[in-house]
Amino acid sequence: MEAFICDNSGNEEMPVEVINKSGVMAKEIYINGKTMASLAHKIKEYNNDVIAKMPFTTVDFAEALGAKIQYFKDNIPPLVSEYIYHDIDDLLAWKKCNFSSPMLTAVMNALQLLEKQKIRTIVKLEGPFTNLNFLLEMKKIFLIEKNNPQIISAILDKLCDDIFTYIKILYEKGCKAISYADPSGYIGIVGPDFARQVSDKYNYKLLKRLQDSKMKMVVFLCGNTSISLVRSGYAVVDKKMVSVESLGQAILNYSDADTMRMIGHTCLRKSAAHLKNSYLNFIELNKSDERI
Repeated sequence: MEAFICDNSGNEEMPVEVINKSGVMAKEIYINGKTMASLAHKIKEYNNDVIAKMPFTTVDFAEALGAKIQYFKDNIPPLVSEYIYHDIDDLLAWKKCNFSSPMLTAVMNALQLLEKQKIRTIVKLEGPFTNLNFLLEMKKIFLIEKNNPQIISAILDKLCDDIFTYIKILYEKGCKAISYADPSGYIGIVGPDFARQVSDKYNYKLLKRLQDSKMKMVVFLCGNTSISLVRSGYAVVDKKMVSVESLGQAILNYSDADTMRMIGHTCLRKSAAHLKNSYLNFIELNKSDERI
């Protein structure tokens, strides 16, 4: 099986010099659609890329779920400041997703601004387990899953519904490419049993629902997420030679296809780089949730 090594090389998507030249306030990057769109465009040009990438944080959807957000200066992205759920009673009072939250509103506004300028864009988002982990400590997730698995299942089902709804909204606003990652649910972190039974199971359910929706877009899977799905038996890799110069160009090409395609086993940070050996790893989901 082909290996993928995540280098966690920091926030290369937000070069300090670009932010300094822009003269924008740090918080505005995340809650102001015009500022987000402008910065995404400038970073695309700075990196000599063919596709703009946004948002510049992983906690935008968590905010819509009620997370408390802490902002920082310069190019340091915001983080969840504290967990808002602590036990089963808290989870039973789960908050509804606010699709009009400041960050999600900014993403949708930025998307439309970039589309009007004919700047092709990929919207980044996190999977259900990672969003749950933004709101509830990992060890408590494991404990509740062990003793009351139906509660965690119900929450993850709600998260899948909410994320699907958000992607559908983005699609209706012109989005043809999304980047999907679920780092907290990676098999190397939670272990093979938990990944098969919980985190990858729900990634599969959400991605299969997207596939069956007939939305014409490309889903770029974080390398760790696609590796995890394959190792858990929910997907296989179809490695094909393609005639494109960069990963970003491949994303654009397949976002214009008549069907949804999923690309994985690599990193979106490499979108501007020359595509090594001109190969892409397409991720094919199982036809049912019975693992291979």
